[in-house]
Amino acid sequence: MIYEFQNESFVWEGLTIRPVRVSDEYISAAIPMHRHSSDSFELHVVFSGEGRVRTEQAEYALSAGNVYLTAGSAEHEQSALPHAPVRELCLYATAERLRGESAAAKRFLSRPFFFGKADAEFLALAETIAEELTRRLPGYRSAAAGAIMRLLSLFVRMEEAGAAPSEREEPPSPSELYLRIEEAFLYGYREITLQSLSRRIGLSPRQTQRVLKERYGATFSQKKTQARMSAANVLLQRGMSVTQVSEEVGYSCVEHFSAEYRKYFSFTASEYKKRTRTP
Repeated sequence: MIYEFQNESFVWEGLTIRPVRVSDEYISAAIPMHRHSSDSFELHVVFSGEGRVRTEQAEYALSAGNVYLTAGSAEHEQSALPHAPVRELCLYATAERLRGESAAAKRFLSRPFFFGKADAEFLALAETIAEELTRRLPGYRSAAAGAIMRLLSLFVRMEEAGAAPSEREEPPSPSELYLRIEEAFLYGYREITLQSLSRRIGLSPRQTQRVLKERYGATFSQKKTQARMSAANVLLQRGMSVTQVSEEVGYSCVEHFSAEYRKYFSFTASEYKKRTRTP
């Protein structure tokens, strides 16, 4: 569900809130690093799934019950685990200061990013907003606006109470970092990208490339090719055809796979298959 508001607004705690869009969707694709206008905010409420949220400063594990706010120019990106797409309610709105905004409003605008855990009341209210904007029964606009105001009030109470748990991940130790890298290539050689690996280990793409070069003496592309070729040999030994292996390790064209295989090993995949075939 995606609901676009039409020039609607309400006053909350001395702020004019203009909701622009509310969505209730399953997010499976990665949302790249981005920021919004200085007078806007996004409030995300996660109902299910698992993923990551990354800012310029930190990375957070995302799961059911998490809430996070991005305001103004705060850069952020989000991704979901392949097996667990994230279902979230996302409110995108603008906020305009009026005279005499309340302490709650000032707290709401005081920091560009907040990450925390919602209680049952907060999650139920978010579900109510999604239901009102999906069913659109008589009076739904007023009901949704009232629920959004209530949601903002609960949010600042949660923030004031310090409800953000220790979801922020500490930088991994060197041994854990290398384990994450090796597992990523071992199990994700088919679809892994530099960006997805960077998110997995909590580093920027440039830092990730540096770690790969220093630790493994290879670039990301070289490591991915190495992982694909190692997997290809295992599959060839199991009796798969060259075409099947090509598809299994992520090549859309068997000719491309065969050329890369020969370049990497100095012999063809068919020759290796014959050499390792069990009599």
